[in-house]
Amino acid sequence: MFRFILYTIYTLYICKKYSIMSTATLKRKLIDLPEETFRNLSIMAAAEGKSLKAYIESLLISEAKLMSDEDIYRQLVVNEPEGKVKASAEEQQAFEKWLEA
Repeated sequence: MFRFILYTIYTLYICKKYSIMSTATLKRKLIDLPEETFRNLSIMAAAEGKSLKAYIESLLISEAKLMSDEDIYRQLVVNEPEGKVKASAEEQQAFEKWLEA
């Protein structure tokens, strides 16, 4: 009986350990909110039965899921134009040689 209990506890420990390791990496960010915004968000969170932190996280996650790949690409092109510079004639020739090889 003791072995069974020990085995069960060990199995639960391993399951919990691997489920934690397989979750997505989370990022922390400290934000400053105006008092009125803080109050309004707190009321909205309470209305949904959530903590303010959980409510804000759910809002941000749902907004991020709505963003399409086209929107993300458009934003990256404007703010980080890496890869938008035309290749020089030398670079084009080197690339064409590489393709032929």
